[in-house]
Amino acid sequence: MSKRGKIAFCGEPGAFAELALFQAFGEGAETLPVSSFAQVFDKVYEGAALFGVAPVENSLSGSVHENYDLFLRYPDIAIAGEIKLRIVHCLIVHPGAGLDTIEIIRSHPQALIQCKTFLDQYPHWRLESWNNTAAAVVSISREKEKALKIAAIASAPAARLNGLEVLKEGIETNTANYTRFVIIARREGARVPCPPPGEVPDKASVVFSIADEPGSLYSCLKILKDRHINLSKIESRPIQGQPWHYLFYLDFTIPQEEGIFESAIESLKTKTGNFHFLGSYRAAR
Repeated sequence: MSKRGKIAFCGEPGAFAELALFQAFGEGAETLPVSSFAQVFDKVYEGAALFGVAPVENSLSGSVHENYDLFLRYPDIAIAGEIKLRIVHCLIVHPGAGLDTIEIIRSHPQALIQCKTFLDQYPHWRLESWNNTAAAVVSISREKEKALKIAAIASAPAARLNGLEVLKEGIETNTANYTRFVIIARREGARVPCPPPGEVPDKASVVFSIADEPGSLYSCLKILKDRHINLSKIESRPIQGQPWHYLFYLDFTIPQEEGIFESAIESLKTKTGNFHFLGSYRAAR
């Protein structure tokens, strides 16, 4: 085990989550692949992994709502860091396959959407949704009898790890395609900054509910405005079992001036219900 312990992620080796993990912890990090986002949280909660990496937002397709909801199911888990990863989609094939031999394309549904302009050039291809991009690569690597007919969309490392080839690189429609991943940890260690060490957290995330009355949300946002705290994201999610009631997830900067951030958190607690501090961490650059 590495000095930091294992880091859990959802997917197969070569998944974009693993690339984000290596970006944060280095290529020598000891990884723990699992098959669902919930299992990433499970492994961190149980102590089988010291950290986990999970996507929360894509610059094109928006938020990954499942992972936002998981923070409420796992109140002992907090955000300890974040990574922004440029997503480069590749068309991956068996050696010898070409654009004229392909009949089936497999990938995660979001990857298929993000490559729509390229895929529209080949309307005869059948698109098959897979649970993650790297798993799609693994699946086609095992189907030798269809070698020339099947392809996958995933990262270049996923191709290399499975003995396949990149037929075309950068087939995403929009090159400004980034995914924001958060690094999660058990709450008792979540305030320890992730690598590089020694940096002071400058970003925080919270979630809360508000009263169903005029001005409730405004009064919360005014707390940040009056302290000149920059709000970088706000996301609403329905409260399970309470139709038409919502939780609000906020990301905002932590001011350098001592005491302002703490004052804002205490004031927010007086204006909200179900307040959860999700973590303070260093914003991705």
